Amino acid sequence: EVIKSNNDCLFNRYPLMDHFAKKNILSVILSRLQRFFPVDFDFLPEYYLLPDELADLEDYIKTHPDVIFIAKPSCGKAGVGIKLLKKITELPKKALETEYLLQRYIERNNCKM
Repeated sequence: EVIKSNNDCLFNRYPLMDHFAKKNILSVILSRLQRFFPVDFDFLPEYYLLPDELADLEDYIKTHPDVIFIAKPSCGKAGVGIKLLKKITELPKKALETEYLLQRYIERNNCKM
């Protein structure tokens, strides 16, 4: 889509920036960045895009049973549909039908500002 501008028009956002706000697209971008720059992107918690990576998530949960995950619907916004879980059985049924992003939940942020 081409954005045309003239002297009477103002745009308050960058073209295509909405792609970075979509969790599924952002997770693919971050995954590629981690692959090519592993040292620079080692701060990201483990994450899985469902339903595509369900088997990988199941394997991870088997080896790390005490880890808490935060499940976010890819099309969600404003915190709607977010859930904390420890087991696959706690996943919303929608997670196996539509895209969900699961990240290892970080209880305490150690970042210093």
